[in-house]
Amino acid sequence: MAATYDISLPTAKDHIRLALGDTNMSSVLLADETIEAKLAAFSYTEALAQLAEGLATLYAQKADKKRFGDVSEEWSKRIDAWTDLASRARAGLVTAPDSTVVSARMPAAQQLTQQAQTIRTARADSATPTAMEGFRPD
Repeated sequence: MAATYDISLPTAKDHIRLALGDTNMSSVLLADETIEAKLAAFSYTEALAQLAEGLATLYAQKADKKRFGDVSEEWSKRIDAWTDLASRARAGLVTAPDSTVVSARMPAAQQLTQQAQTIRTARADSATPTAMEGFRPD
């Protein structure tokens, strides 16, 4: 099963994997082809809802608790989360990612630094008032 995940979230597929909690590539829940097929056929939110429902249905058929040595898995909590995610997506409470916004945003600290530099730039000629006191007219 081919599966990829990029933590920088450049694609809708990566956003869907994150929303579903399917980010461990050594133990994937869905193949890339499955996610891509849903995204090709439906909007992001409907694809997310259908994939979440599919996982809930699939794992509802499995034993609720599994034990692997010291590690145990409890699927009922994930099933509830996937069902809730599907409901929220269909209710319009999940927003589809905008890849241009996701990739174009600069870190908040950098934005604040640029704003602070702009705000603190003093007027070159203090004898000539400007519309915004303390700012250069150019």
